[in-house]
This record gives sequence, structure tokens and C-alpha cells, in this order.
Amino acid sequence: MKQNLEKIMVFTEVPQYNWIVGATSYKDDFYSSLDSVRFIFAIILLLSLVVIIFVTQWISGSLVSHINLLKDKLTHGGCW
Repeated sequence: MKQNLEKIMVFTEVPQYNWIVGATSYKDDFYSSLDSVRFIFAIILLLSLVVIIFVTQWISGSLVSHINLLKDKLTHGGCW
């Protein structure tokens, strides 16, 4: 049993029954699920950045090779 741990409590009123309904949870339990979501988000963000870097390198390499090809053609008389 958990002792001396902080709890979170939320409650709301159900007017048609004249009830007040509440729920409690330990902060550690509540934030542990948030930590796992944060970890998954960080992994997805990191993988996305890696993919973006590789795609950017590929596109820029393709552009540079086409520009160099055009430059070589223009340097050697502009003949295609």
C-alpha cells in the first residue's frame, strides 16, 4: 500500500441526481502515463528529424548535380 504519497482529486456535480462524483489518483500513477507519452513523442520527433535530414540531403544533392551539369554544358559552348 502506498503511504504518504500525494494524490490528485477531481470532482464534478451531477445536478439531476444531486450527486457530487469524485475520483482520485496518486500523482506518480498519473504522471507515469504522461512520461510514457512524452517518451513516445520524443522518439517520433527524433525519427522524423532523421528522415527530414536524409530527404533534405537527397534533394539538395540532386539539385546540385543538375546545376553542375548545366554549368558544365554552358562552359563547353552551350551545346546540348
